[in-house]
Formats: sequence, structure tokens, C-alpha cells
Amino acid sequence: MDIKENYIKYLEMLKKPFEEDSFKEFITDLLNLEQADLLPVRRQNPTSEQYKRHIDYVERFAWYEDKDRNKIGAIIIKVIDNKSSANARTLQRNYVAHLLAEYKYDAAMVAFYNENETIWRLSFVKKEGKFTPKGYKEEISPAKRYSYLVGEGEPNHTAEKQLLGLLNNNTKKHTVKEIEDVFSVEKVTKEFFGQYKDKYLDLKKSLDNNPEFNCEATRCGFTSEEFAKKLMGQLIFLYFIQKKGWLGVRLVPIKLEKEEYSEIYNKQDVVHKKIMDEVYNTDKSGNRIMRKNMATDSLSKEQASILSDCFVKTKYENENPWGSGNKNFIRTIFDHCENNTTDNFFDKFLEPLFYGALNKKRDNDYFNVFNCKIPFLNGGLFQAIGGYHWENTEFEIPNSLFSNEKEKGKDNADGILDIFGRYNFTMNEEEPLEKDVAVDPEMLGKIFENLLDITDRKSKGAFYTPREIVHYMCQESLANYLVNEVGVDYEEIKEFIQYGDIIKDIDQRDAKDDVHIIGDTIYNNVLKIDEALKNIKVADPAVGSGAFPLGMLNEIVRARDTLTYYFLLLNKNGKLGEEYILKTRNIYELKWNTIRNCIYAVDIEPSAVDITKLRLWLSIVVDQEINESNPEPHTLPNLDCKIMCGNSLIDEYKGVKLFDEGLLDELKVWTGTNRQIALDMENMQLDFEYNQKNVHLEELVMLKERYYKTTNSEQKKELLDEIKKIRLDLIALNFRGANTWGEFKEIDGKHKKPYFSWKLEFVEVFREKGGFDVVIGNPPYLGIQGITKNTPELTNKYKEKFLGATGYYDLYVLFVENGLRYLKHKSGILNYIMPHNWIVSEFGKGLRNVIAHNYEFYKYISFGAHKVFNASTYTSLIWIFNNHINENCNYYEVNKDLNNGKEIADEIHNINVKGFTKINMLLQDNKKWIFANDKNIEIIDKIKKKGTKAKEIFQGIYKGITTGDNKAFCLKDGEEKENYIYAYSEVVSDFVLVEKSITKKMYTGNSLKRYNSVYKNDYIIYPYKLVDSKTVLIEEKEIEQCYPKAYKYLLSIKNRLENRGTEKMKYPSWYSLWNFRRVENFENEKIITPDVCYGTSMILDNNKYYYNDMCYAMIKKKDITLSYEYLLGILNSKVMWFYLNNTGSVLGGGYFRFKTKYIEDFPIAVDVDKQYICEIEKIVKNIKVKNGLDIYFEEKEINEYIYKIYGFTSEEIEIIEKV
Repeated sequence: MDIKENYIKYLEMLKKPFEEDSFKEFITDLLNLEQADLLPVRRQNPTSEQYKRHIDYVERFAWYEDKDRNKIGAIIIKVIDNKSSANARTLQRNYVAHLLAEYKYDAAMVAFYNENETIWRLSFVKKEGKFTPKGYKEEISPAKRYSYLVGEGEPNHTAEKQLLGLLNNNTKKHTVKEIEDVFSVEKVTKEFFGQYKDKYLDLKKSLDNNPEFNCEATRCGFTSEEFAKKLMGQLIFLYFIQKKGWLGVRLVPIKLEKEEYSEIYNKQDVVHKKIMDEVYNTDKSGNRIMRKNMATDSLSKEQASILSDCFVKTKYENENPWGSGNKNFIRTIFDHCENNTTDNFFDKFLEPLFYGALNKKRDNDYFNVFNCKIPFLNGGLFQAIGGYHWENTEFEIPNSLFSNEKEKGKDNADGILDIFGRYNFTMNEEEPLEKDVAVDPEMLGKIFENLLDITDRKSKGAFYTPREIVHYMCQESLANYLVNEVGVDYEEIKEFIQYGDIIKDIDQRDAKDDVHIIGDTIYNNVLKIDEALKNIKVADPAVGSGAFPLGMLNEIVRARDTLTYYFLLLNKNGKLGEEYILKTRNIYELKWNTIRNCIYAVDIEPSAVDITKLRLWLSIVVDQEINESNPEPHTLPNLDCKIMCGNSLIDEYKGVKLFDEGLLDELKVWTGTNRQIALDMENMQLDFEYNQKNVHLEELVMLKERYYKTTNSEQKKELLDEIKKIRLDLIALNFRGANTWGEFKEIDGKHKKPYFSWKLEFVEVFREKGGFDVVIGNPPYLGIQGITKNTPELTNKYKEKFLGATGYYDLYVLFVENGLRYLKHKSGILNYIMPHNWIVSEFGKGLRNVIAHNYEFYKYISFGAHKVFNASTYTSLIWIFNNHINENCNYYEVNKDLNNGKEIADEIHNINVKGFTKINMLLQDNKKWIFANDKNIEIIDKIKKKGTKAKEIFQGIYKGITTGDNKAFCLKDGEEKENYIYAYSEVVSDFVLVEKSITKKMYTGNSLKRYNSVYKNDYIIYPYKLVDSKTVLIEEKEIEQCYPKAYKYLLSIKNRLENRGTEKMKYPSWYSLWNFRRVENFENEKIITPDVCYGTSMILDNNKYYYNDMCYAMIKKKDITLSYEYLLGILNSKVMWFYLNNTGSVLGGGYFRFKTKYIEDFPIAVDVDKQYICEIEKIVKNIKVKNGLDIYFEEKEINEYIYKIYGFTSEEIEIIEKV
């Protein structure tokens, strides 16, 4: 059978329930196994108790060794139907890890199936790292599992595209890496996002061109972007929900046998019989069938309730429980709309589903429009945005936007539902060791975060923190919190947070008496750890798509779930009361309560707030099981007071502080004696003249507690209105005497607010703890130029409010300072991933001061030149404790030779305490902080002691010319023709002739190489001259008279030049340069360097060339006798490159900036043996003569002299040479 026939055959296999022989044949062909690789049939049953309840048998049927000496097995595992187990995935993965260890495999292809299910799981499981628990003799290798969900009804687009691609190579056995690659989740994410983005833009365009939409959007205060994002989010949420079988659950039958109808009919009263008579007709056989002219969608709300009552507690309800619904419900109702009606799908189907069903409580959950049960989900996701009048407006979004299958055919259709229908949707949130190759809720977060900045099809989107980094940051924050809160051992708790489920499995299997491999400080503090996890307060001040709140939620719940086993164990030993036996500790309850008690977030973008809520809701839904004790879907919690919209950095309005923070101290005293008064809110009789503010605050806290779990829509509205009223009452107290209250109230009524009062909006946190235990996130990166451009009114406010708003600061610096203000006193932890240039940059001085004098800079992990994000931003992880000032910071730099994000994540996950370098913060110079390992610091100290700072040697380090329009003033490929320059202008796209005397030869950053330039015949029109030693602009008349050709050229583009600049960037004349510098900067001998380069690339210029703003030049002080050749040799040396690598700010690919502030600190050896100086001068002159030929040996010789000058040992030289 050829490859194509195999492809078709196995594609069909993946669409069917599991069949053992077909699977074995498939794996044999897929992995190119030979007869010698196959094993005799032998089924094993698990021997360990914790696996017996979940695994029926396992069968190994093949194994082979790849070219990298990795052993790969092929396994079938039959699982026992146990839907009540929320930990089934973890248990299955751990069981395969046990098999890998037993058979010494490195990886395995595994089929997991259950004979009662038509869907099965095709997994690739591989060993992932190693660890040895304290006191345990054996090394443990956790396993990572990647899975495709296949079988009946499951889309197989991704499996077809990725997995079956292995069939194309039928001549070799595939390696672990090759197999892992076809289980790539990132490929799915990238492909799905591209298609999702295109559909979002199509939808937005359709809305923008719809007059009725624009009218209603303007009236209600929302945009096409917000509406399109919300609609796409609602749809994708329902694609997840329908996987649980919660949509389209049958209750009222379309047809009834004669006897069935009579039995049900005779049990009804007159009212119910009447509605049954109206709905059903009798056919020729005496059976009853719904009247064609009496569709259920024409029933009133009361009639629908009466009709559904007739079938409650009958077989029609019993045989169709929640979970039995149509798992392709959205597509089904679209097909009905297209094939049986002329209706608009959005107006007549989706809007009623969203706002008439999912957002409204109905008797028996019956929704007559679709004649089925639809759950009431509450929460706000399916509230009409801005309260728009959905029942009275017709947006008429084209049906073809949802599906164009009729026009393009099934394979080529690219409507929203067509695209969604090709992908698997898994309800499982990704974990570090568990990945489904499907669209999961975590991927949804990535998609929405990338959409935040999308404006057109060329947009790249925002930065999204990689999953592995999020996992690491959340785990580390949680471990450090528990060390601070409970006093557990750091290494033990870190191990528990990372591998707790594996440790628990081993304890269940192997533990005897009172000996366990779980750490002693954990085992002896189980209750305290659980209590601390239950009460942790976590905030993300720039939540984006919710990656960090979701990450913290999952880590907290996973840890608490693992602890449950130890509760039961301790109770058996008589160490625990009965309360923990009786307490509900299933995953769903743990998640629901963790979100209620622990998770808080803010973002300035409404769509970011919406997606974070959506992901939290999905996270809860995923673990709700329908069973006898929970027969129907629960409503979603209200998150309006937990995940909020506003500017995290501003807590005032036009100079008025929104909240009197002194009230929090008063509240603690007041609640101690008066809280009992307010226990019953409905009958609360209080004298508001008695400490009115305190009563308001306490009432606000209790109302928010009730609002979180309220499901009654009327009561929900009343509670939210009361919360808003009290909040405004408290704010109003601060506006006494101000004349801005009216305009504040108008702005406050909008969803997007330009302020956020942390201590008011999250008053319960500050009342209970005084601040957050953990502030975590990826703050926005935006330089002062961007802030001034986007929100100029905030520039001065930020400078007034933040000590870190110094120089050309970046927004993330303010987020650090702001986050520190809201930490719990003495134990709070701030953990951010953010750019690292604040450590050494001038603008970071303010923040460095704040941290040095008030906080413990606990840990700093630099990613160096690695791009953690797919952008030009280079990052680090920081942990700052709101604690006493500690002299040491734990520093680690990621290995620069790692190849990808996964290798980086693996490295940082495996750092232990001994892997960090202790940096003494008390010895840091406030001008910049230097982080390096001990050996590097010794070398840096040696360089500093021997050297004199460059700013003491050079009279200045000068930036080049900024024209304001390079395409106009900079001419390329110039050729001298007598008194003229004939060169190419990008503005006119042609060669122009200008006078030589008004142009200057010019270096650009990319024309400079180490010691030699590659001059590219670049020229600049420079309309300036020297007058009394001053550089002045040449008058227009003089240019016209003396330089007529240049004037003619400039005049031809005058309109372009006149329109340069902004209100704050004004040009003296239409033809002037933005920053012309001074003529003497160019006319002197000088050393020139590119602004950005990899390795020093400086040249000596004595040709009086000019240079642009991508270069800097150094001119010696007149009293310095050292030659330019010697100085150039030092500056281009490996010693200076090493120094910059350890003190500068790295860019992508290991490039560095050579700005004034970096160069001026270069320690240049001045007190040097003349013989060394002469030798270096001679070699540098020889290099210039060689003019671009290979200079390897000359550079090597210069470096050897410089090593001697600075007095380095052979060991130190080896370290320097490696940079």
C-alpha cells in the first residue's frame, strides 16, 4: 500500500472509536517499525491500588531505539470508566511515567481508550527532567504528555496536518524530537490565531459599514472592536461549553407515541392539558407530533414554562440529563437557519441564545426558541454589551461571515464556524506536564492578548508571556509565599509545588507507617499550608489575557488537591479533626473558592478584562461534573468586583484622591466591636451619623461577598447598584469643595476609567491583610515618548506620583513602584517579567533608589540576549520582597547557548539555591547595578581599578545628526562631478544634482566595522555654517543664490518638510535639521562608533566625515597625550567588550548600545608602560593600511598586550575570551 492510500486509511481510523488491530497497524506504519521491533501480545494489570481503580490493563506491543539512542515504546492502555475522577489525566500520565521507568524507555506512543466511549486519546509521553526527593534513594523522572483527541465526531484537521505527516517518510525510524514536533501545540496556536484574526477583522469591517450598528454603538458607548471581540469570545466559549454536552439537551419531544402521550397528558391539570393540545397534533396512526404551524419559538415565556413542566420527571428528562446535549450545537442551529429559514443567524438565533437563554433564568431551563434546555450561566459574559437593545435592533451581520460552505465547499469554507469546526476544543487548561494538541482555554488567552493591539492584517499583536515562563513565575511566587507565611523549607516546597502529584502517587504506592517522601516541613504543616493557600491574595495590575491569574489559580488548586491525600492520611493517624473529612475538596469547589478568595486583577483595556473573566469562567466549568449530587450546571460567579477595568497607576481625578486610605486603619478598630450589627443586611438599622464612613466600608465588603455568588438577576442588579452607590458615596466625601464632581460621575459611569483606586475597589484585601501577598505579571512596556504621544495629560501626573519617573523612563518602571505600594507589609512578593535595562540605564535610577532604600531585591534572573517574546524586547524576571533590606540578591543569567524557549524554561525550572550568585546590594553603585557571577565581578573590579573613566579622557561623546527626515536630506550612492554631487534621493525616487559645498560625506551606523569603515558614498545636505565659532543656519536667500540646485531640490519637497514635527517638536525653518549638532564635532579627528553593534566596531576618522544619529563620536581633551590609535585599540578590545557585556543593556542576538551614558564609564588604562602603548599604536596603524583585509592575528596581538596592561591571569583571560 502506497503512502497516499495509507494516509486515507489512517485518516478514517482517527475518525472512529478505538480499534486495537487498526491502531497497532497504524503505529507500525507511522514509526516504520520492523518485525523485530514488535512484542508478543501480553496484557498486564496494574498492581498498585491507586492505579487499579482507573486502569484496566496495559499492553506493550512494540519498541525501538532511535538514532539518538532513545528507546521509544508503543503501548495501549484501557482505562476504567470513572468520570467522577477529576485527576484522571494526571494519574494516567504518572502511570505511563512509571512504565517508562520500569521498561527503561525514554518515550512512548500511547493509546488511552475506554470501551464505553467513542472518543479516545492518542498520546506521546516522554521523560521530562529528573529530581530526587529529599530522603528518597531513587531518581524520579516525571513525564510530559502531549495528546490528540480522536474518534467519532472529533475534528481531525490538526492530526491530519501534523501527525500523519510522519507517513511521508517511510524509510527511517523517527526520533523523539521528530515525534514531539508533530505534537506541537505552538503550531496549532499560530495557525488558529492567524485565521481567528482574519475573521475578527472581517467582522469588525462588517460592523463598521453598518449604520444601525454604528448608531446603537454610539448611543451605548461601545466600539466595533469591543463588540467584535466580545462576539468572537462568546462564540468560542460556547464551542468549549458544547463539548460538555450542555447545549441542546432535549426535554420536550417533537413526537410521542399514542400511549406515551396519554400517560403524560392524563397527569396534567387543565392549564397544562390545554397547552399540550395547542402544541401537538394527531397523525394518522394516533401518535402525537408537534404542529408545523405551532413551533415552540412562538410560545410566550409563561406558555413555554407550562409546556416544559409537563415533561419534568418523565423519561424525557431522565434519559436526557445534562451532558447529553448536542456537541455540535452551534453548527446545528446555523445549518437549520440556512436550510430552513431566510433569517439572519445573528439577529434571530445568536442574540436570543446569548441574551434570552444563557443570560436568563428560565423554568426547567427550557428555551422554547430551540425547543431544548439551555443552562443559565449568569456571570455577565452573555449580557448585552453596553445594555444595547438587542430585541429592537437588526445588525444583520452576514450569514456568510459565520459560514460560506455553500459557496466555497466544505474543504475551502473559511467562515467563523467553518474554522472553529476544524479544530479540537479541549476543556483542559494546559499544565506544565500535560498538553492537548487542540484549542484550549490557555490558547484562547494568547489569541486574545495578541488581538489587543490588532488594527489591521499587518499588525503583529502584543507581547504574550510564554506558558512555561508563566508556570515558573507562579510556582516560584507560591513557594516563596509559603516560605514566608508558614516557614517551610524552600527546596521542599518548591519540589512539592512542581511535582506534588508525583510525590503523592509514590507515597500512595510505597509509603509505610509514618515514613513518606514528601518533605518533613510540608508533612508537619499540612493544615497551615492549606490555610495559607486558601487565604493568599494575588493581584495582576495589567492582566492582559489573564495568564497569571489563571496560572496562580491552577497552581493553588493543584497544591491543595494534592494536600487532600495527606489530610486523610493524617486523620487516620489521629492527627486531624473530622472537619477535613467532611469538607468538600473537589477540584470544582477549590477553584470556585480560590477565585472568590484569592484572585484580583486590573487592566485599562475592557477587552482584556472580558477575556480574563471568560478564562476564569471556563476554568470553573471545566471541572464541574454532572452527577447525582450535582445534576445540573452551576451558574458562573459574578467577577465584576474581582477583575476590573481602569488605569492601575492613577488613584485620583484632577487632583482629588478617590479614597481616604486612613479609613482602613479606623475600619480595623471599628469592625472589632461593631461588625455584628451588620450581619443581617436586609434588617440593618444603623445610625449613619456614627462613623458613617466605616459603616459604608464594612457594608461594601459584605455586599461584594454576596454579589460574587448571587444568581438571581434582579437581586444581582440590586446588589451591584448598591455597591456602586456606596462606592460613590465614599468617593463623594473627598470631592467636597471641588467643582469636578459632576464630570467625575459622568466619566465614572463608563466602563473604561482613567483611574483605579486599589484600596477602595479591593478594600476587603487591605482590611484583612493590609496588602497583597503576591503582585505578579507582565507590565506594559512603553517609553516616555509613547506615553506623551498617547496620553500627554498623564506625563506630569506620573512624575508627581512616582519617584521612578525619572529621565526617559518606561511605563513598566512605574508598575514596579506601584505594585510595591500594594504589597502586604513585611512579607509581600512582587514578581514581574520585564525588560532589564532599568538595572543600568539612567532612567532606572529613580526605581533603583526606591528599591535600595525600602525593599529586598530578592532574586534577579536575566535572559540576556534571548528573546523570550517574539519581539525586540529583552527581559528578566525579578522578585522583590516587602521586607527588611537584605544585603544579598540571588542572581542567575540564563545560558546564552540555549536554542529555544523550551530549553530556557527547562533551565530556570532546574535552578537550585546553589545555582544563584549572591550579589551584595550594599556595594552597588547607584549609578548602575552590576550583576555578574563572582569571577566576572573580580575581573570588572580589576578593570575599574586599572582604568580611568572615558569621560575623563574625552571632552565629549557626541551623538550624530538627527535630520527629522532622512529620506529628504540623506542622499545615497553619491558621485562627485566637479563642484556637484550626483546622488539618489529616496523622496523623489531619482538621482539629483546638488552643490558639493552644501553637502557632507557621512557615515551611517551600518557603514562602520571594527577599525575600518565601508564608506557607501552617503551624503547629507547640511544647510549650516560657522559664524564666529558658532554653527548657524544658512539663510534661505543665501541658499537660493549660492546653492541653486540644492535649493531647487529642497523647494520641490517643501510641503513634505513643512509638515514635519509636532506641537512640541517645532523646526526653526522649513529646511532646517531637527538636531544639526556642532560643526566642530565633525571637523576634528575623532573615534566613531555605531550606536548598536555586536562586538566593538569603532574606527578612527581624520577625514572630517560627518555622521548620523546612529553613531557616536569621541574627541579627546586637549591635555590628553595618549594617541587616538592607542585609545582605539583599548576601546575595540575584548576587555572593553567583556566590560560592556557585564555592565550594559543587552539587545537581541547579543548586540549592545554604545550611547554616551555607557561609553563614558569605560575604564581606559592610562598609566601604562610606553612600550605597550607603542606596540598597540603600531599594530592599529598597520590594520588601517590593510584596509579591510583579515586582521585576526593583529587583533589577537592587541588583546594580548591589553591583558598584560590590566594584569589578568590565564584563568581570567579564558573567561574574557568566551564572551
